[in-house]
Amino acid sequence: MKGIIERIDLNYLSDGRSYLTMQISGNKYSVWDKKYFGAFSEGTPVKFKFKKSGEYLNISEIEEDPDYKPGNNAKKNPFNYPSPRDLQMMKTSCLKCATYIVKDIPLEVDKKLDVTLDVAKKFEKYLTVTPNQEEGSLPGESGESGDMDGEF
Repeated sequence: MKGIIERIDLNYLSDGRSYLTMQISGNKYSVWDKKYFGAFSEGTPVKFKFKKSGEYLNISEIEEDPDYKPGNNAKKNPFNYPSPRDLQMMKTSCLKCATYIVKDIPLEVDKKLDVTLDVAKKFEKYLTVTPNQEEGSLPGESGESGDMDGEF
């Protein structure tokens, strides 16, 4: 898999063990291997392997993506990564559109906020699903049940 790290958080279990969560191109992954702690920062383009464990996606290998070159066209950069700034602008636009759509729906403020965010997330999903990816699936998911492996 390939993507850009959007967010990194350090988390602790009740027994004191630590792990990272990384949001990469809109999906949340867990990182348990300490050798990766502090090795990456937000905005870094990466390629990685992961395994699905129940509802969790656990990264088993991750490295910087040497093929990423910002500003290249699609022929030179077939993955056409959006920059973190582009991703933020996309999210802002989706939220703005969602706000416009639900503005006249008579709901309580809390409910209207939830509906607005749900609509914005659907817009984001529509904009970020790649042509070879099944709608409603995670990148790398084959549609088969059981364990899955993500590959470089």
